[in-house]
Amino acid sequence: RKARAGEIPAVKMGKCWRFPKETLDKWLNDRALELNGNNKKTTRDALL
Repeated sequence: RKARAGEIPAVKMGKCWRFPKETLDKWLNDRALELNGNNKKTTRDALL
């Protein structure tokens, strides 16, 4: 739903949605910064 609504970066190829890794990683990181503030680790960084 979020891809169809344009809320997540994605490309539709036929019936399948594709999510470019770098673009999706940046989107996730940006969302984590919005939720946590700029001073905390992002969710992705915490997992690495």
